[in-house]
Amino acid sequence: MTGPNIKGNVIIDPTAKIDPSSIIGPNVVIGAGCKVGAGNKISNTTLLAGSTVANSSFIDGSIIGW
Repeated sequence: MTGPNIKGNVIIDPTAKIDPSSIIGPNVVIGAGCKVGAGNKISNTTLLAGSTVANSSFIDGSIIGW
């Protein structure tokens, strides 16, 4: 996936909902049905299917599950 807030290697499932103000990458995988709120920075992380990240979070080096 590409875009102004997508940095480096990123894979995002087409069913994921990501607020355009969030910065995603590098090295991020976002699974099916995930929701990412406004103002987040996510890097070096995998979000497993159905995970939700609320607003204004910083996540680095994590695997987040259901």
